[in-house]
Amino acid sequence: MVTAAGYDQMTASEIDSYHDIKEQLKNQLEQAFYGYGELRNAAPKDMHGKDVPKADKDTFMREANEFIAEMEKDGTTFARYRKWIDAAPEGEKREVRIAAWPNAEYSEEQDRQAAEKFGETQPYNTYDHDKEYPENKIYAGHTPEQVSGKMIDGELVRFFLYTNKPDLACGTLDEQIAEMEKEQATTPSLDNPYDMETRAIWYAERKENQELKGDGVSEATIYRDLKGKPVADPWGGRVVAEGCVSNLGEPCRDGSSVGSAGRARLVARKKI
Repeated sequence: MVTAAGYDQMTASEIDSYHDIKEQLKNQLEQAFYGYGELRNAAPKDMHGKDVPKADKDTFMREANEFIAEMEKDGTTFARYRKWIDAAPEGEKREVRIAAWPNAEYSEEQDRQAAEKFGETQPYNTYDHDKEYPENKIYAGHTPEQVSGKMIDGELVRFFLYTNKPDLACGTLDEQIAEMEKEQATTPSLDNPYDMETRAIWYAERKENQELKGDGVSEATIYRDLKGKPVADPWGGRVVAEGCVSNLGEPCRDGSSVGSAGRARLVARKKI
């Protein structure tokens, strides 16, 4: 049984149970570095128009390993993911993954830019709700805090963990908010992803010189905004941001009705 004890209080069996998660994350770092570089190139300037510094590989790997060690030792994050993996239905493969993005301040403009750039090398260009329905924009009202949160002092890269499948049960917006808050009570590192973190997942999932498409892509990339203020949709309802890269390879920066049963995910990041 995996508990949420502090690292120094864990039993040998608990530490061993985390080993496969840690090794799995470390084995993903080359791909995470590639995705980080592609995202930085897609949005090379921050919200103030300044060039976003790019970490070299040595710096990236050092900061990545420090992040993984911190997640392992916080006493709750790996325990939560171990429990989630172990609860998988028979035949379902569950994984914890790592993604990275520049430690910079971004606005909605940079998020849109990164999403559009991603679609340029996909089978389909990026679908953008705000362009399709300019009178009912969702993303345009997102604050820099929703897009990129707060910067981390002294680091070039921000890392977070996510899962290869949505880790919140399918439900309405209110149901998923309640589930998120319940998860956060026992695992403080968990949170709703920032907009740029959802783009970071897209870039982390796409291999070099390949299109991102196929079975499992939608589940690995889907997101739903659980903290944003719902806005009116063209049909008289209320929606929040939602999107994914479809299995056919179409990136979508879309919306989701608050009353519909949708899929959502959380990410784990270190507290600042």
